[in-house]
Amino acid sequence: MIALQEPLDPETLRTNSYTPVIHLCTMAIHSTPLPPRLEKQGPTLATLHMVERLLRKSEVPLSLNRIKQRLPRKVAHATLREAIEHYKRLGCVVEGSKGVMWIEDPGPEFWKTVDSWERW
Repeated sequence: MIALQEPLDPETLRTNSYTPVIHLCTMAIHSTPLPPRLEKQGPTLATLHMVERLLRKSEVPLSLNRIKQRLPRKVAHATLREAIEHYKRLGCVVEGSKGVMWIEDPGPEFWKTVDSWERW
C-alpha cells in the first residue's frame, strides 16, 4: 500500500470517499516532469521537428556541432541546447560523451551498450 505523505481528515473520508482514491492515484503516478518556465522564447515547433528528424535518422550519437552542420537551416547553439533538453525531459534522447542519440525504447540491451562506450 502507498503511504500518504499527509494524513487525511477523518471527516473528509466519511463525507467523500472519492477524495482519498484520487489522492492515492495522484501520489502513485510518476509522470513526465513539467517543462521549466522559459524566461525567453524557446525553440519553435519547426526547430523541434528538424532536430527530431535528424536524430531519428542517425544510427550513431551526434555532437551538437555535427547536428548544427546537418540541419537544413541555421540554429543558435542555445536554441539547439533547449531542444535537446526538451527531448531529454521527455525521455526521447540520451546524451553522453559522444553526443546525442534518439532512443525509441530504452531497454536493458541499450543501456548495456551505452555503458560499454569509451569515455574520454
